Amino acid sequence: MHDHHLACPHCGKTLRCFGASHFTVLANTLFVAFNIYMCFQLTFGYLLLLQFNELVSENGRAFLINVGHIGATLILCSWIAGNGLLGALVYLYRKKS
Repeated sequence: MHDHHLACPHCGKTLRCFGASHFTVLANTLFVAFNIYMCFQLTFGYLLLLQFNELVSENGRAFLINVGHIGATLILCSWIAGNGLLGALVYLYRKKS
């Protein structure tokens, strides 16, 4: 009998198997995919601003700097909030021992 099974002490029949549920696997996958997506979002947003920086005048650059700061702040805030929610799901539905 494996140690991740809960067995009846009298008859030895398996009462419960502590395996990862489908929702646990989904929560872990979403957590990793969300972090990868947000890394791409932050990186490509910054690269897009660098391309626009070469195309606009001095007044346009000041506007792009402000928009870039606001955009980066929104991306980072949503990243923290999303990680908090998905991290809570991963923690609540983790494999119990």
